[in-house]
Amino acid sequence: MTKLRENLPVPQNPASVLPLRTGVLLPGSTLTFAVGRPRSVALVRDLHPGDVIVTLTQKDPRSADLVAADLHGFGTYARVISVNRRSEREYELSLEGLGRAKLDTLDSTGPFFKAEVTHIAEANHESVDAKKLARALVADAGGALAQLELEEDEPSLFADRVTALLDLPVENEIELLGEADVPTRIRLLVKRIGEARAQAEVRSKI
Repeated sequence: MTKLRENLPVPQNPASVLPLRTGVLLPGSTLTFAVGRPRSVALVRDLHPGDVIVTLTQKDPRSADLVAADLHGFGTYARVISVNRRSEREYELSLEGLGRAKLDTLDSTGPFFKAEVTHIAEANHESVDAKKLARALVADAGGALAQLELEEDEPSLFADRVTALLDLPVENEIELLGEADVPTRIRLLVKRIGEARAQAEVRSKI
């Protein structure tokens, strides 16, 4: 059976879906945010710590009546850490990213969104190439990684946590989220870091 992080099973389809207006939850990272939209509140009222759902980020945060085309095609399996009620119509939800998912179809007929999703199994995550690239990533990103420790046996997790720290554009984060091959993903991350650094240098000279 296919497993997520921490050896948790992949949920059966259709999976419960929580759309995110902004931001991307990456595997290995946590996210705490307010939930207030009626469909999202309907889902959160049904959740308990330990439940696993799928988060998908909207292309336009202003969209309300969502269809599949309004969402980025890659998302994240997420475990519920806590659910706290703020008021009758607003909750605070904490999630932990566990694995990658590809959106196939979205069902909006029920009280909250559900979807058919495909689990994206990581490739070459324990390869020598992945570990060498992760070490190179530490040298390339420098001070931004001061709070992270490189786990030699988990270059994929390390790369995802680096991505979460760097505040890259959402399109770049989704691109990295959808890349199953770990060495390829780390190379792409290094490329995106270089582009962001170059843009920052140009802005500083203007």
